Amino acid sequence: MMFPSIFYAMAENDNAILGAIPSSLFTGDQSFYGFATMHDHIHTRLTNALSATSTNPTYASYCYDKLTNLSLNHQDSRIVLNRGLTVDSNTTSGMGVRCKNDSSLFEAVDSKQMVRNLCASQKYHKMDLFLTFTCNQKKHFGVKKIRNWIDSGDWKQHFPRYIEYTIDGQKEINTAIEQSAASLLLRNWMETKILFIKYLLHSKSSCLKSVSNIFARDEYQKDAGNLPHIHAMISIDWKELNQEQKSFVEDLVSASVCDIVPTKNVASLIEKGIMKKKHEYDEIVELSTNILAHFCSPRCLRRVSDGDGPDAFVCRKPNNLKLSPDNTKHCFLKLPMDSSVKFCLLYL
Repeated sequence: MMFPSIFYAMAENDNAILGAIPSSLFTGDQSFYGFATMHDHIHTRLTNALSATSTNPTYASYCYDKLTNLSLNHQDSRIVLNRGLTVDSNTTSGMGVRCKNDSSLFEAVDSKQMVRNLCASQKYHKMDLFLTFTCNQKKHFGVKKIRNWIDSGDWKQHFPRYIEYTIDGQKEINTAIEQSAASLLLRNWMETKILFIKYLLHSKSSCLKSVSNIFARDEYQKDAGNLPHIHAMISIDWKELNQEQKSFVEDLVSASVCDIVPTKNVASLIEKGIMKKKHEYDEIVELSTNILAHFCSPRCLRRVSDGDGPDAFVCRKPNNLKLSPDNTKHCFLKLPMDSSVKFCLLYL
């Protein structure tokens, strides 16, 4: 009754809505009357791409609410609101209350204690690179077919009597298509990024060569339609690399768009099959210019004086062209440290 677009038929003489979860399962997280548990029901419905239950965002929220209610059984709701919920494989619902004193580096990282743990771990597993991976939905091979199909409007040919709807009706249908595709885009991106992280860590052809440790987490932002981006810290076993490999890894860090793919490497990249033709170099430079260009926003500005004028804020992003003593080679600069030596020793 709540989702007539999904459950639209009723069994004759039984007064039961076909496909709807039996209400008896809402009272506990165990299996009743031969039915699977709520967790199994929801897992199947949200991951089955052939069912409308996997593409309806309202139904996904509804399922999350049901699992949350089951997780609240015998729990003080004030504790749940204070600590939040996290993935818990030990419960049948799949969710549990986050422990207040949990200091592990697993599941959600959302506290100052976790950051302190990461800093302390540098003594044992020193990280060499901090990388951020974002998903370009129109270009990334894992999701571009879905994104481009939606943007092309080809789906309108398969929607009955689409052109007969009013402008407002067509806008509503367009919004519904966007929302229904969100779960597919997210699922494909999640599977792709796991494969990518495993490739960086285990593959002998990884561009980072000898990787010993990777710590990666997803970050979600409030902007609608954006997939989560990955923040990753990576440790490289430099002892296993020869000088040529060390130079290769160092050259991966580029502060200039033209240095992302040096022209001297185009021929070897074509020979290896990474690039198909020389013209791809121009496409990569153009794409990099559009994606990597920095445009100031309230998120990157830092206040330096009172007032709201343009001189009251400066951009946090450093200007590599001005900071580098020599733009023709790799340079390392010391970070500005305002803390005294005495304070640093006490802190350590």
